[in-house]
Amino acid sequence: MKKLNLHKKDTYGIEIEFVTKQIPVLQQEIDDLITKKKLHPGWILKPEKSCDEYGMEGTGQEINSPIMNYQKSWLLELKQVLHLLEQYTMISSKSAIHFHIGSQIFEGRTRYLQDFILLWCYYEDILYRFANGEYKTIRKATAYYAKPMNVSISDEQIQLLTKSLSMWEFLSEFLEGFGKIFAINLSPCYFTMKYQNSAESKCYKDTIEARIFSTTYDYSLIYAYLDMLLATIEKAKHLTDQEREAYIQTLTHRPQYIDPNNLMVFEKLNMEEYFRCRSEKAEEFSKLIYQDEKKQKQFMKIYTDKTKSYDPLF
Repeated sequence: MKKLNLHKKDTYGIEIEFVTKQIPVLQQEIDDLITKKKLHPGWILKPEKSCDEYGMEGTGQEINSPIMNYQKSWLLELKQVLHLLEQYTMISSKSAIHFHIGSQIFEGRTRYLQDFILLWCYYEDILYRFANGEYKTIRKATAYYAKPMNVSISDEQIQLLTKSLSMWEFLSEFLEGFGKIFAINLSPCYFTMKYQNSAESKCYKDTIEARIFSTTYDYSLIYAYLDMLLATIEKAKHLTDQEREAYIQTLTHRPQYIDPNNLMVFEKLNMEEYFRCRSEKAEEFSKLIYQDEKKQKQFMKIYTDKTKSYDPLF
């Protein structure tokens, strides 16, 4: 089994959304694996109403993983969970996978986080296609649940990406009135810092959250998604001044800005553009984050596939 490129202190977590009419059976299966010590007791099943779908039997649910790390045993547990989901659940057109990456991966350096956001915004159209496929049946309401960063952040926020600030200064200013339902959600990290000296700190995960991925039960895809996120963060840590300036200029002169607090954002944003195949730019990104040619080819194979998830089962 392949191993994720994580340092010993790095952590991650996964939330997988779906629909099921067999909640008691699924919960019993999870409990049995926990009793047999084949699953960590931190795997939690809970309601997720955003996945409810008209015409589809069952109710929206999600399963949240424990805090996981570099050890391969966590990937074995993930495989077991995916096997259960295949047996007892269905994927709706609203179902997503959210990845939480522990903020310590940025080593307390604001510049690393800023550069990750810049890199993400520059290649965001590539990332949506990689994470979903074509814009047909899967996650039509993406603009509500995972708004693109490159059209949602204001000119003032772009300026914050260029400033030398402490992590707290950056997050508190960047997130003022911004919310969390974006492609990258920084709120968990912000609230952990805000309430670090109070009992409320236990309510938050010290992570950044990637929200653009459609649910799949294909382990190899989920692994590739995680690997891509980690490789992108690693590249952000080594961004050259020239690359950084190019990304800032592109973001500054973007063709469109849509106020994310505008209730009509979905109507104003043409999400189909984020799912159109741009092979040349995708190949450029794959070579930027991966030195290994096999990984570059794997990225392109996933990117060009038209669908990454099961078709919704109505």
